Amino acid sequence: CLDVHVPDSHTNGGKVQIWDCANTPNQQWILNGQQQLVNGVGKCLDVHVPDLYTNGGKVQIWDCYPGLVNQQWRKEGIHMVNGAGKCLDVHLPDLSSNGGKVQIWDCVDGPNQNWMFGITR
Repeated sequence: CLDVHVPDSHTNGGKVQIWDCANTPNQQWILNGQQQLVNGVGKCLDVHVPDLYTNGGKVQIWDCYPGLVNQQWRKEGIHMVNGAGKCLDVHLPDLSSNGGKVQIWDCVDGPNQNWMFGITR
């Protein structure tokens, strides 16, 4: 599951990672009407602005600001695509590891870019 490192849950710039699904607030995400992914503690999924168009760009949490391209996401099939056209991506070597790195990357047809909503495991 897409997860916020618990000690960072309320901190701008907090670490986003993958972790075994536990249905906790740091793993609950809603795509709101402003195309923002908001987690259970009210922070938005955010791309570090200097990395917005860069493969491997940092994904973090931040206070929500409607209209910012670095906080815009849309669901396209099984992909989550940001405002710059990059996909939410798990660093492939980390795909099965708790604490695995989440980043942005060119959209490809790989298991590290497949995301599901509304599923509790």
